[in-house]
This record gives sequence, structure tokens and C-alpha cells, in this order.
Amino acid sequence: MQVLPYGDLAYVAHLGPSGTDIVDIRDPRHPALLTNIPAPPGTHSHKVQTGNGLLLVNRERWQNSPTWTAGFDVYDIANPREPRLIAEWRTPGSGVHRIWFTDDSPLAYISASVPGFTNRILVILDLSNPSVPREIGRWWLPGMNVTAGETPTWDPNRECLCHHAVVHGNRAYVSWWDLGMVILDVSDPAQPGLVAHLTFPPNESGATHSVLPLGGWLAVADEAIEPWPETPVKRMRLIDARDERRPRVRTLFPEPADAAECRTPGLRYGPHNFHENRPGTFRSKTQIFATYYSAGLRGYEIAPDGSIQENTRFLPPTQPGQAAAQSNDLVVREDGLILVTDRVSGGLTVAGIQ
Repeated sequence: MQVLPYGDLAYVAHLGPSGTDIVDIRDPRHPALLTNIPAPPGTHSHKVQTGNGLLLVNRERWQNSPTWTAGFDVYDIANPREPRLIAEWRTPGSGVHRIWFTDDSPLAYISASVPGFTNRILVILDLSNPSVPREIGRWWLPGMNVTAGETPTWDPNRECLCHHAVVHGNRAYVSWWDLGMVILDVSDPAQPGLVAHLTFPPNESGATHSVLPLGGWLAVADEAIEPWPETPVKRMRLIDARDERRPRVRTLFPEPADAAECRTPGLRYGPHNFHENRPGTFRSKTQIFATYYSAGLRGYEIAPDGSIQENTRFLPPTQPGQAAAQSNDLVVREDGLILVTDRVSGGLTVAGIQ
């Protein structure tokens, strides 16, 4: 699932009970597994974040396990090859899905199950003292806090939940699954404020996974969550957010030109995740990269007028016993080295920008 570089290492998180791998990528042509941080029973830890000398690993219920561990764990990575557990933050419910945490701030923005709410909300934690994570703020869409008497207003066939935030400056750009995306003012993280909420037509959207800020533009990806051809075609949108209180859809990203060749029955085809321009990695407001499941890795150039051209295509090698790639997550280092994970095989592919 999620992968992050850290110096000459990569931390690779796995869907299911396989835990977190630490991979040596000093020789990128021959990555080598060093060790594994196991996941607790009934739990998967498919997301990782690094920042301020720490490694954060999520803990979430795996499928319908009767027992599991919910929350996230904090590791000291002064020795990055041997992470040392220093804190366990726990929450009732299914747990923590995804986290945003970087060197830029001691704050962690997490999507978490919280008692009294209909589904995951955004929780902000202060890790200034990493051995004692401290909640300082939270935000949810109105209607989610049923304990406080709020009543859901959305279609019951639609899922209202926080997927995750990408934070740039004093703004958090948050995907809210079937309820679109929100922009939050987090200049006071104890009291996040709504800047804008943009929804998309139900007949053409759902499972909004990622929101990537690009100056005055936002790239938004809806995740293909079912195998082809059972799932509707999911797309990526370019949002004009130059007036951030009135964002609007500018255009759709083009479908891969080789879409017909990439669609594989029984496997996912469509968008999943962006390279998120994290501090310390490759950063651009015009060149973006996305994983596209059986269509592999795609790169796009965004022109000043908002027009989009696909300019990069990379299909990772198909693993034995697998009909096609299932490219799931990616990150691009400052030096152009690209790390791509596969959802089915759990494999890691290392590529590079030419």
C-alpha cells in the first residue's frame, strides 16, 4: 500500500496482516528487505508517515476480524533501520485509516473512528512530545456527530467519511469519500474552519480519495474500488480554486490513451493516489504523477490555462500469477527515483524520471 522513502530506505506498508517492511534502496536496481514491523492480530497497518525523526504507522481493523488494534503507533527512527516504539495512540472503532505528518510541523492530521460519529472524521494531534500524542482539534461534516444530536442529511446509499488530508501552509485539503472534498483553514488547528465544500454528481463520482493542491488548482482523484468492469469508470478532475471559497471543476483528466489494453477483467482499473508533493520529495505545481491500478503509473503536465496532457506512462512488471499490475501508491524522491507499490502482490517497483 503506502510507501515513503527515508534516506536510503523505504518504509512499505501492507494491506492485510503483513505489517510494515523496511527496504534498503541504496542500490535502487536491487532493493533488499531488511526487516518487518509486524501488525497486531486482526489488524492491518497499510499507511506510513515520517517526520521530525518519527515513523507513524496506522492500526485499523482488517476486514471483519473479531479482535483488532485501533489507532496508530509512533516509532523513534534515530536509527531508521531499527525503529523503536515510543507511543501507542488508541481509539475505539475501526481505527485510523490515513495520516498526514511531515518535517514541517509537529501536528499529525489523521482520519480516525471516534465515538459518537457516523464514520471517520479528521482529528489533529500534537506530537511535540511524541511519547504522549495529544488531540488538539477535530473537524467533521455537519450531520456526523449523532451523539450531539446531529442528523445525517446525505443519501443513506452514500458514505460520508474522511479519507485523508493533504496540508499545505494553513490549508488542509481533505477528501470526503462520497461527499466530495473540503478545504479547511487550519491556521488555528484547535478550531479548523470550513473554507469550501465541493461535491460531485453522484452518477459520475464517489470514493473521492485524494486532493492535491497545485497553486490555484487542485487535482482530485476518485478511487476505482471494484474490479473492472463491475465498477463505473472513475476519473480525476482539475479544480479551479483560484477563488478558494468557490472552487469549480475546470476539466477532467484524459483517460489513458491505452485504456482498452490496460483494462483487465477481475482487477481494478482507474485512479487511486497522487504523489503528494511532500516536503523533501519531488515537488511541482505543473507536473503530477498518479497511480492508475492496471494502467500503472501516469504523469501529467498542467498548462497555465488548465489544459492537461499525459506525458508519462510506466507499466510496472506484472508479478507471477497476476494478470496485470495493480499500481496502488507512489512517491517520487527529489532525485527523480520513483517508488511504486502493487495492491495485489504487495511488491515494490523502483523506477526513475528520465
